[in-house]
Amino acid sequence: MFTNKLTTLTDDRTYPEGQIIIFQGAQIIETYVIKKGYVIVYDISPDGDRKVLMILKKGQMLPLIWSNKSRKIMRYFYEALTDVEVSVYRTKDIRTLAHEDLETATMLLDYYVKKIEVLTLRLHTIEGTSAKHKIAELFIYLKRACGRRLEPGKFMIRPELTQQLLAEMCGISRETVSINLKELTDTGAISIKNNRFVVNIKQLKAAIADAN
Repeated sequence: MFTNKLTTLTDDRTYPEGQIIIFQGAQIIETYVIKKGYVIVYDISPDGDRKVLMILKKGQMLPLIWSNKSRKIMRYFYEALTDVEVSVYRTKDIRTLAHEDLETATMLLDYYVKKIEVLTLRLHTIEGTSAKHKIAELFIYLKRACGRRLEPGKFMIRPELTQQLLAEMCGISRETVSINLKELTDTGAISIKNNRFVVNIKQLKAAIADAN
């Protein structure tokens, strides 16, 4: 990654599961690169409900977006989903490096293009026509964001995810998630192994088609 060209590493930091790494509204002066663990990105609705946008993994950066403006404010909260270790860099140094080094600029562009592709998958979840559709589309996203291939067509979602977190990612109640997860489990689209979800892509896509 381009960070091997930076000589201004601030430090490495660790955060226990559940600790907020970056608060919404903070000024963007540091960029974090995940070395270990998973981070959730979320917002709080006017009603006080948590709306989880994404899950970030090893090698990915937070915040999601920063610009050439020297004063930029965090749009979201970033919280450790698991125990997390990050390397911390000054954002202005990354910005300067991107201006001066074409390879770095190209790597950043490629990184954000891939991030947009993943965000597009999240839009499918939000736009789902039913709860079952939303949950099925969410697992398509999770397979891409944090899945590990077990065998052809089957992927394990690596962090342990609660039904409450799935509900916060879909914008529905935990009870609704529970009911629809059972349906997806009964069809073989979803199973559980070692407290982690396993996705059968063929069955999951069939469930999405059936939900439309």
